[in-house]
Amino acid sequence: MKKCFFALTIMLVSMLAIGCTENIKENNSTQASLQQSNDAENQDMEWMKHIEKYGSLIQSDMDNVGMAANISDYNLLKSYGQDLVNDTQSGLDENSNYTLSPKYQEAQNEWVQALTDLNSAGKYIVMSADESLAYGVPVRNLDYEQKIQNYVVSGTGHMNRANALLEGT
Repeated sequence: MKKCFFALTIMLVSMLAIGCTENIKENNSTQASLQQSNDAENQDMEWMKHIEKYGSLIQSDMDNVGMAANISDYNLLKSYGQDLVNDTQSGLDENSNYTLSPKYQEAQNEWVQALTDLNSAGKYIVMSADESLAYGVPVRNLDYEQKIQNYVVSGTGHMNRANALLEGT
């Protein structure tokens, strides 16, 4: 009888322990889900600050490139083109640190495409300015001009789509 009572006691204690462990696991799982939700919302808000920061930098870079091109200052054009390359690359590098909630992922994809296109435009701006500086006179490289135009138009389109997607959320 004592053996039976002892065995039943062990089984009862084991079942209680398993039940308590399951409750702890469920509670931890619920807390983890809430934490992930809060983390995603924080990431979303931080990413919004990121695009605001880099959007302003890139707009300034593009304005400076336009000004340098208008006055045919190829040293400035090269410098501002390199600023565009650097700022878009920094934006791309920093963007990869964000894990966004699903409602912002399409906008993030458009943002990445915009930065990538404008980065390429900046590289061609630098090459175009280098070519003019090498010859000491303005040189029109139609291939570079076409690529710059295509990348700027494409990058602007992606930026506009990203903004439209963000306004819709």
